[in-house]
Amino acid sequence: AQAPHFFFTRLMARVKRDEITMWERTIAFITRPATAFGGVALVIVLNVAAFLSQPGNGNDNTTQAEITTTEEYMLATASDYDDDNNEVYAGADKK
Repeated sequence: AQAPHFFFTRLMARVKRDEITMWERTIAFITRPATAFGGVALVIVLNVAAFLSQPGNGNDNTTQAEITTTEEYMLATASDYDDDNNEVYAGADKK
């Protein structure tokens, strides 16, 4: 297999080029094994810290306002379909 005819031209241009772009520096830094392992370790430590900082066992995360809203919704829904309220709706139609 032979290299394309423009391969050596591009290779020589790359070798002769003195400046390194910001993207090349960034990619070279990120792809270092120490940086990669450090980044993964940092993410793991932050996840463990977030997990351990949660109060309680996770079952009592609801606030009193959420409970009250849920109870009001349940009462309103139950009263709309309650058989005792059919008289009120039937009386409203006759007016």
